[in-house]
Amino acid sequence: MKHIRPLFASVSASLLLAALLVALPASARELRMSIGVVQGTVDISPLCPTEPCSVKGNPYAAYKVTLVDQNGFQYTLPIKKNGGFSGFVKPGTYTINISPNNWQPVCSAEGICGGSVGSANVPADFAVLKNQFNTFDIIINTGIL
Repeated sequence: MKHIRPLFASVSASLLLAALLVALPASARELRMSIGVVQGTVDISPLCPTEPCSVKGNPYAAYKVTLVDQNGFQYTLPIKKNGGFSGFVKPGTYTINISPNNWQPVCSAEGICGGSVGSANVPADFAVLKNQFNTFDIIINTGIL
């Protein structure tokens, strides 16, 4: 399945970064030049044993993306209903994760339980560069067969 990033998520982050950089007073020039944007998409799938399926509610509501810097400071980014997330952080190396990351076996209505349950690519080290959009997509395998 090919993952397509919603265009408006990137556009809104671009506009927000541009507005932030323009709106700050000249005395904040150092601050303006020392931030990076973290953005990405969380893909939780499959949500049903057969696709397509209709999911009630927001499958992302219980989760948050976390970034922990080398000093142990944690940034928390909410996940939007479409799976997108974004935020501003200082440049550096972070450990990116999703919270909670306590995957339990998921079973279908028919009682079929998946085998490999968990997140495929987090936690992971992630470098954030200043004045750039730094993208990391999180892929979660629910294990539903």
